[in-house]
Amino acid sequence: MNSIPFESLFFLHFGFFPKNTSPIPEAPVFPFSDQNIKPLEVLAQSVREGLGQHTEVALLLSGGLDSRILLVELLKHLPPTSIHTITYGSPGTWDYDIGNLIARKAGTQHLAIDLSIAPSVEQIQLRHRLGNSSMHPLFSIPWEQLKNIPQPIFTGFLGDWLTELPAEETQPHPNQMWMKSQGIRSWDLPHISLEGDPVSFRKFEWEWYYRKGLSHAFHPKEMTTVHPFLNEAVIQAFLSVPSSQQWEQKGYQATLLSWSPEWFKLPVKRTYGLGLHRKPWQEWWVKTSGPILRKWGIRTINRSINTAQYHDLLEQSDWRNVEEIALKKLSEWEIEAPKTFEQRLRILPLAW
Repeated sequence: MNSIPFESLFFLHFGFFPKNTSPIPEAPVFPFSDQNIKPLEVLAQSVREGLGQHTEVALLLSGGLDSRILLVELLKHLPPTSIHTITYGSPGTWDYDIGNLIARKAGTQHLAIDLSIAPSVEQIQLRHRLGNSSMHPLFSIPWEQLKNIPQPIFTGFLGDWLTELPAEETQPHPNQMWMKSQGIRSWDLPHISLEGDPVSFRKFEWEWYYRKGLSHAFHPKEMTTVHPFLNEAVIQAFLSVPSSQQWEQKGYQATLLSWSPEWFKLPVKRTYGLGLHRKPWQEWWVKTSGPILRKWGIRTINRSINTAQYHDLLEQSDWRNVEEIALKKLSEWEIEAPKTFEQRLRILPLAW
């Protein structure tokens, strides 16, 4: 069986695992519980450092919390007309519609990129080369459309990972966690031995996956990008918040609402298009009424999905050729062929 670098596996976002991989060392146990650290202040400093002497910047703006934080911070230092915001996604989804709404409210110079049309192989290859990575290409940022955008380009990359602990992962087991999040059921996984609380597990993820793999995809060649959430001081600050305050971003949301209420009372993707001041019954209604209304044909768009519909993509001739190349490599590594649509998409980077 041919061998491939361990880091290359992580580029595929845990999408496949060769057999007989070496065990990953245990993650260290970190006593993160410093109550005196104020993460948002550290983040604001990171934004100032990234801004430097620039008088014009760009920002990838979605419907989430993290890019909005960066927008609010940038507006403290630059006029709206000096900030170029970019929202990309599928019209009718939370990220796309809310990102455009926030940009209109802020008065920035805004670019909306519609990804609902499946990209060509050539477009994906170009994004792949610009991103200098082999991560899943179909959900990559359309860098090729941003060449004329002022730089640096700010992103909220990994902010959600850093600020949230899903409630069901109080004692995460890495194998089960990855299988659950990636839809992996039968592919071989490496043995991983971890000790510590969930924050230690996230520290492991940062050291072994994000730092060595995925973050390179957000440092494209020929472009200058700034990722305030990846600042070492910011990472340490957020990981110093006690785990009990990070379940489902509850503490994060409460802090943001008090920190800048006018911006976080506007719709937010993770709250189903409601603001952070939403009432429990409002969230319940949106969560339960959406599927019912769609079933009745009253509301046909699933606004929570912000990707183009690629389910027919692999049946097109040019994409079948790409998949065949990727499958050949899997066969050489003695890895079984993917079964689900999601797994089929995830192996495509192997073709490059």
